Amino acid sequence: LLSFFGRLSYTYADKITTTFNIRRDGSSRFGSANRFGTFPSASILYRIGEEDFMQNQNVIHDLALRASYGVTGNQQALGNFAARGLFGGGANYDDLPGISPQQLANPELKWEKTAQLNLGTDFSLLNRRVGITFDYYRKKTEDLLIARPVPLTTGFEDIWSNVGSMENEGVELAANLLLVQSSDARGF
Repeated sequence: LLSFFGRLSYTYADKITTTFNIRRDGSSRFGSANRFGTFPSASILYRIGEEDFMQNQNVIHDLALRASYGVTGNQQALGNFAARGLFGGGANYDDLPGISPQQLANPELKWEKTAQLNLGTDFSLLNRRVGITFDYYRKKTEDLLIARPVPLTTGFEDIWSNVGSMENEGVELAANLLLVQSSDARGF
């Protein structure tokens, strides 16, 4: 496994923060044409609560909007050299030593990729006594790494392949409630 990683982050006036990442990974588990994968991501945070027009109201506090998008790669399902045709010894015939195929080759095997979008907001109400966090996410995984069955007449049960895709989508809502707040620093 060989990896390179870069990150750039910038904050403007303590209101807008952006981050950009890029990762380049190479793995011997894949075919030579697909050995390397590039996986970018970006995010932005906008603290609307820091804007001047939000300072003179007492309803919403700490309002922030978040957005991020990124792609990640997966190779964990595979063993080493999964794309290569492997041979092993011990296939003796007529008292002569021999070798036999142990694994079918798939030179087209490539990284499983997951792209995810997250959109969210955070804010508080009632003098910061109620905190709300809302998130929407959409996650799509393509080129799933699966040991695909092959006809037994090949002499094998399966071959590692990139097959299919899967998508998840949902929302998350979290609330914090401060019922009792002491004005004394000791808490009583």
